[in-house]
Amino acid sequence: MFSIIGNGHWGSAIAAYLAKTYPVELIGRRKKTLPSEIVLPQKTSLAEAAYNHWIYAGPTQAATSVLMPHLGGKGRPKTCIIASKGLIENAAGNVVTLADYLSTHIDRVAMLSGPSFANELIDGKPTFLVGATKDVGLANDMHEWFSNEPIQLSLSQDVIGVSFAGAFKNPIAILIGYLDCVFMSANMRFAVITHVNQVLSELLHAIGADPSTAYGVAGQGDLCMTCSVDQSRNRQMGQLLAKGYSVDDAKKTIGSMVEGLSSLNYLKVFCDQNKIQVPLIALISDLVYGDLHQDKLLSRLMSVMQLPTIRIQETLDI
Repeated sequence: MFSIIGNGHWGSAIAAYLAKTYPVELIGRRKKTLPSEIVLPQKTSLAEAAYNHWIYAGPTQAATSVLMPHLGGKGRPKTCIIASKGLIENAAGNVVTLADYLSTHIDRVAMLSGPSFANELIDGKPTFLVGATKDVGLANDMHEWFSNEPIQLSLSQDVIGVSFAGAFKNPIAILIGYLDCVFMSANMRFAVITHVNQVLSELLHAIGADPSTAYGVAGQGDLCMTCSVDQSRNRQMGQLLAKGYSVDDAKKTIGSMVEGLSSLNYLKVFCDQNKIQVPLIALISDLVYGDLHQDKLLSRLMSVMQLPTIRIQETLDI
């Protein structure tokens, strides 16, 4: 029934959850030793996929190279649910959501997002997620597939909003990790997160998505968890940068992909391509890549928080 692509922690957790009810296989570049409570067939090639409902849980930036060779002919899946978060570049050089990209190749595409850690799902702790798709039939299927505890699934038609919220929160978690390490102020953390929610809401409005998604489970819920829990690799990146690590040394220390770095770069390109200025994104970029010194951070941050949250070039401020 389901081929789970990506055998990292999140892919394995989703596979273990679905395997309680449906036939499931796990596909990764190499077979992994799974936790003792997870017993699943594993394959190392997507060409060997036995099922036509795919769930992609690998790194977003690897999605096109992993999926594209298998999206034509008889091997094309009926369904692809995206369980990773980020933006990609299409063949024309434009930054788009992975859902938009895949929708030109697959009839039924959805996003699965929300505040989720793999170990909590495996441990049976309540896991609130959002399934986003414009396909009514797929929405009904997702409601059935993800209807068992501990997952609590809500549905949305705002695919672009859910996709963007998932990408946006990752570099924000780098910033919050950095601020927490330097200032150790809960007040500052949640003041910045409040500002971030406003920025995200107005950015979603500017790109034609639903602004209220910023304040739901896939927006504010995912943002608060990723920013506040030390298990988050993006938060860890910010903490290490604040301690003087270079980006490369911090990545080596974390030992896993930090999606916030690629999301940050793609967000910058997306905003440039769409003539949208987001001062907060510019601040994070300068902080990550060394153009903003720590002693200037607070004054720059306060200035950004008093500016319009975003600016559409050649139009009115938003």
